[in-house]
Amino acid sequence: MVQLAENVVSEHLRDGRLVEVLADWQPASVPLHLLYPPQRFLCLAVSAFADWIAWLVR
Repeated sequence: MVQLAENVVSEHLRDGRLVEVLADWQPASVPLHLLYPPQRFLCLAVSAFADWIAWLVR
């Protein structure tokens, strides 16, 4: 069993490659914070990671 973001697995669920179990169960919400020092130009790795996290939680 695995818990993944819906936008990561939605295509697989539609295609039948994955099957949802415990559909009525919802995990507790967990806040997510990304902290980095304020700079005029953000490191590309940090920027890419922040974009990826934002994509996962949308």
